[in-house]
Amino acid sequence: MADILGVYLGSVFVGQLTLLPGDHSFFVFDENYVNDQGRPVLSQSFFTESSDLILETQTTRTKLPPFFSNLLPKGQL
Repeated sequence: MADILGVYLGSVFVGQLTLLPGDHSFFVFDENYVNDQGRPVLSQSFFTESSDLILETQTTRTKLPPFFSNLLPKGQL
C-alpha cells in the first residue's frame, strides 16, 4: 500500500508525492498543472535551462526527492 501526499501551491494542485513500501518515493506533476501556461512555480529545480518543465519521474530510496527533503518532518510521510 502506498502513502500519497497532495502537493499544493496555495489553492493550485501541483502533483502527488508518493511513498511506496521499502522507502521508495517519487513525485509526479498533475496533468492540469503541466498544461497550465500560467502555473505558479514550485521550484526552479523542476525546470531545464531552456525553461521547460522536467516531467520525468525518478524514484528515490530512503529519502525524498531533493526539493521535498527539508520541507517535511523526518519519518514517514
